[in-house]
Amino acid sequence: MKFERRFLPYAVAIGATAIALFLTFSLEPFLHRTIGAFFYIAIIVTAWYGGWRSGSVTVVLSTLAINYWFIVPQHQFWTERSEDIVQLIIFVLVAFLINFLTSNFRDSKQKIEQLNHHLLETVMEQKHTQLILLEQAQLLDLQAVITRNMAEGICLIRVEDAIIIYTNPKFEQMFGYESGELNGQHVSILNYASDGVTAEDINQAIRAAVFQNSEASYEVHNVKKDGTPFWCSATSSVFRHPNYGDVFVAVHQDITLAKHLEEVRLQAEQELRQSEAKFRSLSDCSPVGIFMTDIQGLRVYTNRCYQQICDCTFEEALGEGWIQLVHPEDREPVITNWSKAVSQKQGFSDEVRYVHKDGIIRFCRVQLAPILSVSGELIGYVSTVEDVTESKVIEKMKSEFISVVSHELRTPLASIRGSLGLLAAGVFKNKPETAQQMLDIAIHDTERLVRLVNDILDLERLQSHKVNLNQQWCDATTLLEQTVETVRPLAVQGQISLSVESKSVRVWADSDRIIQTLVNLVSNAIKFSPPQTTVTLSIQDRADWVLFQVQDRGRGIPADKLESIFERFQQVDASDSRQKGGTGLGLAICKSIVRQHGGKIWVESVLGQGSDFYFTLPKLLD
Repeated sequence: MKFERRFLPYAVAIGATAIALFLTFSLEPFLHRTIGAFFYIAIIVTAWYGGWRSGSVTVVLSTLAINYWFIVPQHQFWTERSEDIVQLIIFVLVAFLINFLTSNFRDSKQKIEQLNHHLLETVMEQKHTQLILLEQAQLLDLQAVITRNMAEGICLIRVEDAIIIYTNPKFEQMFGYESGELNGQHVSILNYASDGVTAEDINQAIRAAVFQNSEASYEVHNVKKDGTPFWCSATSSVFRHPNYGDVFVAVHQDITLAKHLEEVRLQAEQELRQSEAKFRSLSDCSPVGIFMTDIQGLRVYTNRCYQQICDCTFEEALGEGWIQLVHPEDREPVITNWSKAVSQKQGFSDEVRYVHKDGIIRFCRVQLAPILSVSGELIGYVSTVEDVTESKVIEKMKSEFISVVSHELRTPLASIRGSLGLLAAGVFKNKPETAQQMLDIAIHDTERLVRLVNDILDLERLQSHKVNLNQQWCDATTLLEQTVETVRPLAVQGQISLSVESKSVRVWADSDRIIQTLVNLVSNAIKFSPPQTTVTLSIQDRADWVLFQVQDRGRGIPADKLESIFERFQQVDASDSRQKGGTGLGLAICKSIVRQHGGKIWVESVLGQGSDFYFTLPKLLD
């Protein structure tokens, strides 16, 4: 039995780690950013059940499991990438912090329960003894009250002159005097730890007790004959004796130990409050939502992240209030699965949609685990809520991006392969003009492929903020003139006139990036404008920003595509990339550059009449 008690927590640690590993394997596609979520829960459960040591075992096993199964290279206990090492270190630190807080919380709770039980027994014993003494003092005469076998110290004082007429052995022992040494002495011989207590103060206290003719209970800080301080709980009353007249009876009980236990209890409560504060701080700083419930499944706590995810207050999520936050279509299945998990005292995992007060829907992954006491009794549940809305959007964008890129790459590659294949097979061996046409096609598609790759890389660097802007004061008119000079050959080729309506205004910007944006916009305007028309570039100086405008008289843009054309691989006509030579990324790059400068970009257009592209740059205020 002792062997089982000793090693059961470590068995729980191994089991919890195995369960966390199984759940992580099962849900790995959904946990690519929070691969340690189930291991954190396993650490909390193990530390709560077995304390720091078993929790540390779980931390070590979890770290090894993550390193072996989920970090490249897999199935090895080493890694070459520094970011993986940092991730492991962060996991270990967070895991040991959770283990430390959980075990401290558990130990503090056990200590307080033990101290409260011991203190209650002590207080009950003291009260019971005091009642017995008071009944004896009121009902029996002097000889019956004063017994030499009592556990409390008793002192009898003649009210008339405050002379001690009797002290029992316990009282003498309590104050450190010899047997009979206090008899006949003035009560002021007894020392008090409180400063300023004089013999007259004692006489007045005795006379007040006689005047009130009532029982009084109090605590007093005494000092023994040798100077050792100690605490007493005293109960006093006055009765009439035929020989001594009014006699003041004081029953003392040494409560020094009880005082110490009280201080220890208060300290333990303070440590518990600090541990709870640390837990709440950790919870509030957690990147995922956390909530706790009682054994009936009613919520008793939510952290700040949960409230932000669900768009609710702490009070609104308590009890069954959380149900109103769930999407109406999800409530019935969620409540069914939730009730089943609570009734069976099992974990719970599901994807839930929460509806914000403004109608926004957030997709969340909910993981629930039971909380067990030291004895294995269910005391509640703890759960994490992870907002996966952005992950879903990113996954969708990633899928669409891969599909579009694969198509855009496949088309020119197929053309290049076909042209070179014909040349390699010698089909046009005796037809040099046709062979040259095949080479021209291959070169054209190769250049298109290079532009596509360069635009993709440029856009990715901009959107990941890997491009540092070299901002400085620039003259807006100079930016327009440099743009016109850059695109003039293209305009001449397309028989397009360029007009600049300049205005002397300075902007705080990266001149190369702004010129890149203007060149993209003007090039598009030239490509989609009919010959003998004009593309106009202009500037407007506003209060807080500078407005750039590129106006053309081309075919225009449909209203349903005024926003989508600024996304990747979006064009008005699918054939534009082949006919006009574009990659479908130019406007997306413009959007990223303008946004990185803190501005906005948009287009206004009427079909058949042309388009007006605008973007703003904020003024740098002094």
